[in-house]
Amino acid sequence: MSAVLSRALAVACLATALAFAAQGVLVHFAYDGNWTALFHSGERYGTPPELAAESIYLFPGSFGYDGQIYHYIAHDPLMRRGVSDRVDAPRLRYRRILVPLLAWTFAGGGSGVDRAYRAIVLIFVFLGCYWSARVAAGLGRSPHWGAAFLLLPATIVSLERMTVDVALAALVAGWVLAIGRRPSRLQWLALALAPLVRETGLILVAAAVIVALSQRRIGSAIAAAATALPAGAWFAFVQARTPPLDYPNSFVPLSGIAVALVHPASYPAGKTGGSGLQAAWRSVAPTAMQMMDGVALVAIVIAFVLAVRWLLMDPRSPLAWAAGLFALVGAFTQRPDNWIHVYDFGRVYTPLLMLLAFEGLARNERRWLVPWCLLEPRLFFQLSGPAMSAVKGLLGLRVLPWT
Repeated sequence: MSAVLSRALAVACLATALAFAAQGVLVHFAYDGNWTALFHSGERYGTPPELAAESIYLFPGSFGYDGQIYHYIAHDPLMRRGVSDRVDAPRLRYRRILVPLLAWTFAGGGSGVDRAYRAIVLIFVFLGCYWSARVAAGLGRSPHWGAAFLLLPATIVSLERMTVDVALAALVAGWVLAIGRRPSRLQWLALALAPLVRETGLILVAAAVIVALSQRRIGSAIAAAATALPAGAWFAFVQARTPPLDYPNSFVPLSGIAVALVHPASYPAGKTGGSGLQAAWRSVAPTAMQMMDGVALVAIVIAFVLAVRWLLMDPRSPLAWAAGLFALVGAFTQRPDNWIHVYDFGRVYTPLLMLLAFEGLARNERRWLVPWCLLEPRLFFQLSGPAMSAVKGLLGLRVLPWT
């Protein structure tokens, strides 16, 4: 094994171990050791009767988050047990089958689905770090850059709330690693699996087909297009077994982002009283979150601009086409509730942030990393609540000045 491969492997192993350790500390001290809390199930959404024996951790007064839906799908990926009746928008959710199906498969459809699901998420964290480290090394950078995969919005949200987006981020890294070489199994595998994580994975397929056609490589274009067949077959299966999907959306460019900027989300001030430092912090926290929300939204717009400019400058690059298509899809799909929270739009457009970051490494230009960096403050602020609970437990403290 070459030195580069060894270093990339070491980076991936250490990063994945760190991610698992962080999950363990969070679960132990913030959620009383109940690992099902990572699925972020809401008390107001409820749980399927078929899963009553799991003692699922429910967040009081909450509708939960997407991870709870994919958790239910992992227990009933073929819609045979009745658990699928508890899935909101099943025609949309069931298309994103890869992670739930892998969890169900590795668990043999038995009681170990939850553990298998968490393991699958960590496996994709490992692969994302490893492939990112290999890409960085191929660009003449240190493989240690692969550890930055942990800081991506998709990775953070998937580790804390068990969403599926880390799988697409990892497959993007694998595709980027393979795309500069002769057609390989990794390239075709990434293209075939990406749409089964999220529909936006089809953008990678489209980019590969467009570039092959522009270079008159008809065989390669057909091969790239054929990688979408598994997703097409699965989508048809889901279409035949789920009710119609009502998914309102605006195609007015950037309209949802504009609304979110003009009418930012409101945040409660929290508890009253406490020390002067506590009171001061609680009074400024809502405003600080709104400001960071605005910065994150502007960061996405900057990412769109960079991607379109990149595509115009280098229309022969499949990476530029993928980034440009992500930008166009983002600019013209403006469902308002998707632009309220960085946990939503941040993880959806993580592939775009990754492509820009890889190009920045290749050009040695930091401006390509700016959108990603501008999202990080809001991401870490969102993590501060559960993180502080874990820190207090770890240190044996009852109160911290800012809580």
